[in-house]
Amino acid sequence: MDKKKLKILVVFLCFIFFSITFYFIRKKAYETKLEDGMFSYAIQQGIPKEKIKKTNMKYYPKGQRYEYEIYINNLDNNKYFIFSYVLKESPFKTYLFQEKIDTTSIDSSAYIDGSVVGLEDKMAKPLLDKIQ
Repeated sequence: MDKKKLKILVVFLCFIFFSITFYFIRKKAYETKLEDGMFSYAIQQGIPKEKIKKTNMKYYPKGQRYEYEIYINNLDNNKYFIFSYVLKESPFKTYLFQEKIDTTSIDSSAYIDGSVVGLEDKMAKPLLDKIQ
């Protein structure tokens, strides 16, 4: 392989490496912004900061959905709040262009002993009582 082809190959590989790195940096930045937005949304919905034991965010590729779980102090891990956010565009476009997070499209629900229920459901009452 002559030097010119080697240089082209090195430049191409560097471009690929930096493109992938840039994508993952943008993805992490968007996920951090989304997590902060969902945490703020949860606080606005009446969950006091001091009652939060831990949080967990998961991404589900099928449906392009993020779920933010909020566990409450003095409750077992079978009862927690779920806040869901569906990406409006493809993940690639969302991460690269840092689409604005629309908090009005966050769905709220609760996980109670193996069932996902709406916050208005009577099964969610013990969870809602704990944050009062």
